[in-house]
Amino acid sequence: MEDSEMSHKRNAALTTMWIEFDALEKEIRCPICLSVCENIISLPCHHFFCEVCLNGFNIQQANPESSQSSQEPQNHRRRKKRKKSAANSRMCPICKAEYKRRNVDLDPTLNSLSSYYNKLKKELPRAQTQDIIQRFELEISRPL
Repeated sequence: MEDSEMSHKRNAALTTMWIEFDALEKEIRCPICLSVCENIISLPCHHFFCEVCLNGFNIQQANPESSQSSQEPQNHRRRKKRKKSAANSRMCPICKAEYKRRNVDLDPTLNSLSSYYNKLKKELPRAQTQDIIQRFELEISRPL
Protein backbone atom coordinates (compact mmCIF):
# COMPACT_ATOMS: atom_id res chain seq x y z
CA MET A 1 0.00 0.00 0.00
CA GLU A 2 1.32 3.42 -0.89
CA ASP A 3 2.44 5.82 1.83
CA SER A 4 -0.09 8.47 0.78
CA GLU A 5 -2.96 5.98 0.95
CA MET A 6 -1.82 4.74 4.38
CA SER A 7 -1.45 8.32 5.58
CA HIS A 8 -4.95 9.09 4.35
CA LYS A 9 -6.34 6.06 6.24
CA ARG A 10 -4.49 7.09 9.39
CA ASN A 11 -5.82 10.63 9.17
CA ALA A 12 -9.36 9.37 8.56
CA ALA A 13 -9.15 7.01 11.54
CA LEU A 14 -7.72 9.75 13.72
CA THR A 15 -10.41 12.21 12.70
CA THR A 16 -13.17 9.67 13.28
CA MET A 17 -11.79 8.76 16.71
CA TRP A 18 -11.71 12.39 17.86
CA ILE A 19 -15.15 13.15 16.45
CA GLU A 20 -16.56 10.23 18.45
CA PHE A 21 -14.57 11.21 21.53
CA ASP A 22 -15.91 14.78 21.35
CA ALA A 23 -19.46 13.47 20.85
CA LEU A 24 -19.10 11.34 23.98
CA GLU A 25 -17.88 14.35 25.93
CA LYS A 26 -20.95 16.35 24.91
CA GLU A 27 -23.22 13.54 26.11
CA ILE A 28 -21.70 13.39 29.59
CA ARG A 29 -21.31 17.14 30.11
CA CYS A 30 -23.07 18.76 33.07
CA PRO A 31 -25.58 21.35 31.84
CA ILE A 32 -24.78 23.57 34.84
CA CYS A 33 -20.95 23.74 34.87
CA LEU A 34 -20.47 22.57 31.25
CA SER A 35 -17.65 20.19 32.28
CA VAL A 36 -17.62 16.42 32.14
CA CYS A 37 -19.85 15.34 35.03
CA GLU A 38 -18.34 14.15 38.29
CA ASN A 39 -20.30 12.24 40.93
CA ILE A 40 -23.29 12.13 38.64
CA ILE A 41 -26.78 12.34 40.08
CA SER A 42 -29.57 11.16 37.81
CA LEU A 43 -33.05 12.59 38.37
CA PRO A 44 -36.36 10.75 37.82
CA CYS A 45 -36.88 12.92 34.69
CA HIS A 46 -33.65 11.34 33.28
CA HIS A 47 -31.59 14.52 33.35
CA PHE A 48 -28.25 14.26 35.16
CA PHE A 49 -25.85 16.67 36.81
CA CYS A 50 -22.69 16.82 38.91
CA GLU A 51 -23.62 16.28 42.53
CA VAL A 52 -21.98 19.57 43.54
CA CYS A 53 -23.71 21.53 40.76
CA LEU A 54 -27.15 20.12 41.53
CA ASN A 55 -26.75 20.77 45.26
CA GLY A 56 -25.62 24.33 44.51
CA PHE A 57 -28.61 24.87 42.24
CA ASN A 58 -30.98 23.57 44.94
CA ILE A 59 -29.43 25.78 47.62
CA GLN A 60 -29.76 28.79 45.32
CA GLN A 61 -33.42 27.94 44.60
CA ALA A 62 -34.20 27.41 48.28
CA ASN A 63 -32.56 30.69 49.38
CA PRO A 64 -32.99 33.25 46.60
CA GLU A 65 -31.79 36.72 47.46
CA SER A 66 -34.85 38.75 48.22
CA SER A 67 -34.88 42.38 47.19
CA GLN A 68 -38.42 42.85 48.50
CA SER A 69 -37.70 43.59 52.16
CA SER A 70 -40.79 45.80 52.58
CA GLN A 71 -43.33 42.98 52.38
CA GLU A 72 -46.00 42.60 55.03
CA PRO A 73 -45.18 40.21 57.89
CA GLN A 74 -48.17 38.01 56.97
CA ASN A 75 -46.79 37.38 53.47
CA HIS A 76 -43.42 36.51 54.96
CA ARG A 77 -45.03 33.90 57.25
CA ARG A 78 -46.82 32.31 54.28
CA ARG A 79 -43.59 32.08 52.31
CA LYS A 80 -41.85 30.38 55.24
CA LYS A 81 -44.60 27.78 55.45
CA ARG A 82 -44.26 27.01 51.73
CA LYS A 83 -40.51 26.62 52.06
CA LYS A 84 -40.93 24.27 54.99
CA SER A 85 -43.43 22.03 53.18
CA ALA A 86 -41.31 22.06 50.03
CA ALA A 87 -38.02 21.40 51.83
CA ASN A 88 -37.90 17.85 50.52
CA SER A 89 -39.18 18.76 47.05
CA ARG A 90 -36.69 19.92 44.43
CA MET A 91 -36.88 21.02 40.80
CA CYS A 92 -34.88 19.83 37.78
CA PRO A 93 -32.81 22.75 36.45
CA ILE A 94 -33.67 21.80 32.85
CA CYS A 95 -37.30 20.70 32.66
CA LYS A 96 -38.49 22.03 36.06
CA ALA A 97 -39.99 18.62 36.94
CA GLU A 98 -40.34 18.21 40.68
CA TYR A 99 -38.58 15.38 42.46
CA LYS A 100 -38.07 14.30 46.04
CA ARG A 101 -34.60 14.51 47.48
CA ARG A 102 -34.85 10.94 48.75
CA ASN A 103 -35.59 9.66 45.19
CA VAL A 104 -32.18 10.56 43.75
CA ASP A 105 -28.78 9.01 44.16
CA LEU A 106 -25.47 8.73 42.40
CA ASP A 107 -25.84 6.97 39.06
CA PRO A 108 -23.29 4.12 38.97
CA THR A 109 -23.55 3.58 35.20
CA LEU A 110 -23.03 7.22 34.26
CA ASN A 111 -20.28 7.57 36.87
CA SER A 112 -18.46 4.58 35.35
CA LEU A 113 -18.82 6.09 31.88
CA SER A 114 -17.51 9.45 33.08
CA SER A 115 -14.60 7.79 34.88
CA TYR A 116 -13.72 5.77 31.78
CA TYR A 117 -13.92 8.88 29.61
CA ASN A 118 -11.57 10.79 31.94
CA LYS A 119 -9.15 7.85 31.96
CA LEU A 120 -9.14 7.71 28.15
CA LYS A 121 -8.68 11.46 27.92
CA LYS A 122 -5.54 11.23 30.07
CA GLU A 123 -4.18 8.21 28.21
CA LEU A 124 -4.91 9.44 24.69
CA PRO A 125 -3.63 12.98 24.36
CA ARG A 126 -4.02 14.25 20.83
CA ALA A 127 -0.26 14.53 20.34
CA GLN A 128 0.23 10.78 20.92
CA THR A 129 -2.71 9.63 18.84
CA GLN A 130 -0.53 9.20 15.74
CA ASP A 131 1.57 6.63 17.64
CA ILE A 132 -1.56 4.70 18.58
CA ILE A 133 -2.77 4.68 14.98
CA GLN A 134 0.67 3.48 13.81
CA ARG A 135 0.57 0.57 16.27
CA PHE A 136 -2.63 -0.62 14.65
CA GLU A 137 -1.46 0.17 11.13
CA LEU A 138 -1.28 -3.52 10.20
CA GLU A 139 -4.89 -4.03 11.27
CA ILE A 140 -6.02 -1.05 9.20
CA SER A 141 -4.14 -2.10 6.08
CA ARG A 142 -5.01 -5.82 6.13
CA PRO A 143 -7.50 -6.90 3.50
CA LEU A 144 -10.75 -8.33 4.78
